[in-house]
Amino acid sequence: MQKDKKRPQGSGLLQKVLFTISVLIAYRLGSFIPLPWIDVSMLESLEKYTKSGVFGMFNMLSGGSLARMSIFALTIIPYITSSIIVQLVTSSTPKLKALKQEGESGQKQINQYTKYVTILIALFQGFAIANGIGASDLYIGDNPQGSLYQKLSIALTLTTGTMVLLWMGERITAKGIGNGVSLMIFVGIVAEFPKAFISMIELTRSGAMSPLQLVFIIVIFIISISLIVLFEKSYRIIKVQQSKQISRFGGIQSAMGSGQLPLKINPAGVIPPIFAGSVLMLPATIVSFMQNSANPIIQFISINFSHGKPLFIVSYIALIYFFTYFYTSIVFDIKDVANNLRKSNTFIHGIRPGEKTQEYIEKLMKYLCFIGGSYIAFVCIIPELMSGLYSQFYLIGGTGLLIVVNVSTDTIAQIQMHNLSSKYDKLSHKM
Repeated sequence: MQKDKKRPQGSGLLQKVLFTISVLIAYRLGSFIPLPWIDVSMLESLEKYTKSGVFGMFNMLSGGSLARMSIFALTIIPYITSSIIVQLVTSSTPKLKALKQEGESGQKQINQYTKYVTILIALFQGFAIANGIGASDLYIGDNPQGSLYQKLSIALTLTTGTMVLLWMGERITAKGIGNGVSLMIFVGIVAEFPKAFISMIELTRSGAMSPLQLVFIIVIFIISISLIVLFEKSYRIIKVQQSKQISRFGGIQSAMGSGQLPLKINPAGVIPPIFAGSVLMLPATIVSFMQNSANPIIQFISINFSHGKPLFIVSYIALIYFFTYFYTSIVFDIKDVANNLRKSNTFIHGIRPGEKTQEYIEKLMKYLCFIGGSYIAFVCIIPELMSGLYSQFYLIGGTGLLIVVNVSTDTIAQIQMHNLSSKYDKLSHKM
């Protein structure tokens, strides 16, 4: 028999890592290519809009691409929005729900629907950005407000940019390490971290912030990361037992097997702060375009719904709790879980199958949602409290930290699994 050629251990992993890095570098380089028809020398006029509000959050997730008005300004955000919408619709539509249960073929069809919705959302958001560029008189030519052709060109360019990034993300998932879409967002957020730290250092040098305060912020930053890792990797383990029928000595006998049903402490993931932030910052974003208005409602929103303000913080906490419970109830079908356990002759120790199991899991999920919502609220509110004193700190906190830590831990776990698989392959070849 011909022996297999020996390949250096870890060479497969190295190739995957290098491929992932090369695609992410291409993404970052593309984020500096400006849109057509734009007067890039006038982009500073958009800075006041991309520092806060919904645009500020999008600019953070895009790694500054929105402020630069690059071809990747929308990044993967339309796809994320589309995925959430399709996921919610699938959970509430019997036809799509049945399609999801068909396995890989059904999932491929749902992914195709998600891409169609992504194109529609990207076109809408792209045209909105094109109109915003016109409102800021940033178009080149005799008409700084832009023609319909110029706006459509920008909308199509931004949509194409999103779909290109989605394709690049899928290539990373297939041939690289980690989830490609998540890594795109990860790189965008991390790219903005140095600016935030340099800003704090400059505040310290100028005397606006004491060295002790800087150390305190860094300590809080490290504690927040540790807390995220702790909660995201924590599970509530439910002990289950399964009744099996086995054939023995010519007859059929029943046997009991034990197992575990793990439930995440934070079942909703990073969706609640993203939803809460978008809803809460939308009024502030609209008001930012009407700052000179004397309307008392606009003045109230402008004063109270900004980072670090008490009303903003209270509303943020309330919305995080709401979306934690709401999103979990949509994507986690307790009735289906209870029915699947019953059909597989599996039951929770000490709990009767069927309705009692459903009530038990429902009560437990409410408990986990409260813990998960409290943890998310704490992680997101600490930076908001800091922003009341240091206006730049919120850029590296909250939602951004949750995404960065989650993607980092998931990618590290995949690398460890790849190494473990390589060791097993090496042992199997020796045997």
